[in-house]
Amino acid sequence: MTALLAMCINAHAQQNHSYDVFMAEAGENSVIYRGHRAMQYEFRYNGHQFWDSRRFEPGSVEYNGKTYSGILLNIDCCTQDLLAVFDNDLAAIVLDQDHVGDIRIGDRSFALSETISPILPTRYVEVIDAKGTTLYCCRKKDLKKSSDAPNPAKLGYEVDNFNFNVNQYFSLRESWYTERKGALKKIGRSKARKMIADEKR
Repeated sequence: MTALLAMCINAHAQQNHSYDVFMAEAGENSVIYRGHRAMQYEFRYNGHQFWDSRRFEPGSVEYNGKTYSGILLNIDCCTQDLLAVFDNDLAAIVLDQDHVGDIRIGDRSFALSETISPILPTRYVEVIDAKGTTLYCCRKKDLKKSSDAPNPAKLGYEVDNFNFNVNQYFSLRESWYTERKGALKKIGRSKARKMIADEKR
């Protein structure tokens, strides 16, 4: 009994120590990491659920009216969740949409669609400035299953180590909108890409 009690006290002390270390390192940003754990996809699949890549990038997020910088962020396009990690060894945390405002991931800007326009699908949206015209990119990834695995190019994004023996995959659906004279209009992907290319010249 004494040994069991000592083990429990020791485990509790280790938990307190880990929490104290986390709080000291996270500082005021610790409020970000108190959400629920992100969806764990524990089956085999091709592709990934994230916006561009599996890598979490440094960014900033307005959360509950306050801006937090230097946060590692990514977007799960399947569940439409904004995710944060304290470091890459820990599980990702879902940020509550009710408290999320402006988002920057790397050098890109994102927002919740309902803060922009009711005609946009309900999801996270990339906001792009192209020669004074604002473009909005909406991305959704659907988890699909097929007896014959699709060509990797058909997923709509680059996939490392595509495995033809795996029949579950994340398939990208993307839609683009442009803002003109105060109104939003849906446009084709090729036209949006051309506008972005023209902006970069």
